[in-house]
Amino acid sequence: MLETVRPEFRKASIVVRKDCPAGLQMESYPSAIDQIILNLLQNAKIHAFAGRKSGTISVRAFKLSEKTICIEVADDGVGIPEEFRERIFEPFWSTRWNSGGSGLGLSVVANVVNRVLMGEITVNSVLDEGTTFRIVVPITASQASIATDVQYNAD
Repeated sequence: MLETVRPEFRKASIVVRKDCPAGLQMESYPSAIDQIILNLLQNAKIHAFAGRKSGTISVRAFKLSEKTICIEVADDGVGIPEEFRERIFEPFWSTRWNSGGSGLGLSVVANVVNRVLMGEITVNSVLDEGTTFRIVVPITASQASIATDVQYNAD
């Protein structure tokens, strides 16, 4: 999935890096994980580098424990102002209402992480240094509803 978005990001002078150890495996919903990463990448492309000519986004995955995997999407962008951080996962909340933003991207990410993958998402951000979204999910996804299976297990 990262290879498919690289050309688009390259045009915007954004380098996308991947750090994932060989052999890292999980039994989960690949489409849900793709959706999370893609939404976080697009969100960074739109927000993280405002007023900058270039930047870097790193996607890293690693085994956190015997039962969990951590996925981090980090950028070296402008950061998220502190007063916005507690609201970024709220549905329909956006700083870009006048620029076509719907305020749903990070809300969807949080819902998929929490309700489909039964994981947790946190954010750490420092102004003028960047933002890191950290997702911790079970290595083996719990049984989901039939509707979830149909939507996210089509791969």
